[in-house]
Amino acid sequence: MYRKALLLCMLPLLYTVFFSFNACRPTKARICNITFDYAPDAGHDTTTARKWFYFTVTTAYDDLCIASVNNPFVSSCYAFKKCYSFENDLDTTSFSLVFDRRIIHGTDTLAAGANIFRNTAFKQFVPLSGDGKECSAVRYIIGKNDSTVLQQLTFDTAVYAAHFTCKTTDGKPMDKVHYMRFR
Repeated sequence: MYRKALLLCMLPLLYTVFFSFNACRPTKARICNITFDYAPDAGHDTTTARKWFYFTVTTAYDDLCIASVNNPFVSSCYAFKKCYSFENDLDTTSFSLVFDRRIIHGTDTLAAGANIFRNTAFKQFVPLSGDGKECSAVRYIIGKNDSTVLQQLTFDTAVYAAHFTCKTTDGKPMDKVHYMRFR
């Protein structure tokens, strides 16, 4: 009789412990959307470029399709940082950055609509950095966080549309536009 009572008391505890540890395990996630922004950590209005010529491509929590087991009887684990096991990545060979207006560097001109990654004269201004997958996001930096870059390039005074496209490693297309003015 005591064994049955003890077992009945222990079952909820074992159930809670099992699902609590399960909530702390890495969750499988897929990249379903991206955020494309101009120098988001530059500390100024991201619609006007004054010092930097770099962009970030990020997948944040809201951009992920998460496949996890949710238990309504046990709260999620918040003691540890939640890491994701990504099932796909961004295919960096598919990156395309196109501006709707021309950009001039010395005697070279990047025509409106030309992919800056495919132009040898301008590719030096958009090196790709970032290791891609982090614990809770995927992040790449396009360009240089260097104030001398804007001094080397000539822009029109109008608003530019920076159009970024790429694909995930499983073939899903991504497409974002950011409007900005270079000064």
